[in-house]
Amino acid sequence: HFYKRYKMEELQLYFEEKLHIIKQNRELVTGDPEETQAILLELNSVCLTMKTQLAQHRQEVHDWRQQIASAKRCVTVVQAWNTRSQETLALIPPQALRKSVQEPSPPQNSKPDQVPSSAATKPKVNVGQVAFLTVDEFAKIPKYMKGRAQYETLTNTVDEFNSILMAKYTFMARPLKELNPAEKKRRNMLRSQESADTKGVFFVTAEELKEGTLLKSETGRRNLLTILRHFQRIREIRGPGSLTRYAVVKTS
Repeated sequence: HFYKRYKMEELQLYFEEKLHIIKQNRELVTGDPEETQAILLELNSVCLTMKTQLAQHRQEVHDWRQQIASAKRCVTVVQAWNTRSQETLALIPPQALRKSVQEPSPPQNSKPDQVPSSAATKPKVNVGQVAFLTVDEFAKIPKYMKGRAQYETLTNTVDEFNSILMAKYTFMARPLKELNPAEKKRRNMLRSQESADTKGVFFVTAEELKEGTLLKSETGRRNLLTILRHFQRIREIRGPGSLTRYAVVKTS
């Protein structure tokens, strides 16, 4: 009974609403013609305004959709470039990412004759350096030769080799009068390692390489230097006797 009663109330409200609309339409038709015309004109004006605004809103929605589509394309392009940049960054050798540190310039009020003492003991020398291996070269190292060596290890090895080489020839360039007896003895020993084959060549020996970290042990030194010799970064100059020199190969 409750359900039927509820349905009857709904029907009553529905028909009352329809009858009210019919009553309003009758009043509109049978009312004052001028007032009716004024109402119709006002309704027409409102409809035209709504139609214009609806068209504007549709255009705005269309423009927004185009902007969203354009933004999505931009996001796709940026993501692709970011992925490509990360892949390219991974291929850059570590030494290429290092920032050079410039030595601080002397104060402007310093006099020309005031030369730091370190400048006198560390003369500038032009020493040939071992070139770093490229990523492509590292990928081409034979498996039996590469072993467990990583690209970063080879890069640090070249750094260490060049540092020892630079330290040696910086020492050799110092004036003889500045050396103490022990340093003079060392200088004479280094000079004795030179020969006609080493003229114009920068080299170090195995004993000098023991001062490093990566090249300290004989096994590690042999494996890493073999790779550098394979790519003609260094070469061996043997003799007399058991003396072996590791010389820098000049790049064209």
